[in-house]
Amino acid sequence: MVQGTLYVSSATLDETKLPPSKFVTWYENIHVDEVVDLPGVPAATRYEAIPLHQLTDPRAAAPSTPTEPPSWLAFGGWLTLYEFNDIAYRKTDEFLALDGQSEPKPELLNSVFKNAWFNTRFMGAVQVDENPASALNAPYHAARRPAPLVITAFIQPKDEAHAAEIDKWYRAEHVPLLSKVRGYVRTR
Repeated sequence: MVQGTLYVSSATLDETKLPPSKFVTWYENIHVDEVVDLPGVPAATRYEAIPLHQLTDPRAAAPSTPTEPPSWLAFGGWLTLYEFNDIAYRKTDEFLALDGQSEPKPELLNSVFKNAWFNTRFMGAVQVDENPASALNAPYHAARRPAPLVITAFIQPKDEAHAAEIDKWYRAEHVPLLSKVRGYVRTR
């Protein structure tokens, strides 16, 4: 049994056809509930993208209006992380019957799925590092609560030979460096 996470980033494609408020209402009040009602998905956490300039200074004005979406939206404006006790649950009939894993009903297909973008990734846990010594992070460890801020990064080795090298660097250098950042909770 391998614990895992279903990573779903999402965005609306055309706000005139699917206003973000309607998308968020459907996703947070209907879809997430349908998923976590399944026995193999005990929890989900939903996040909204924060512009990078606000991370460094919450009072900062937005940069001038770009002609393309800002780079911090490359993976969508929302992120939902679903916890799986066993990542193999994704192959069960129960899970595959969900809208989005199978063909949605026509009304939902036309109102939501054709007007939204989803980047879905199933990830089996290979490493979890936590910083339980930090008093600042105690509430997140004691109750296994989600962190208030998530930063995602994807590393794709160019070949198998480089995968071990990247894994060694990640475990020996990168994660220990991240764990020194004030407020660090965990790396998965």
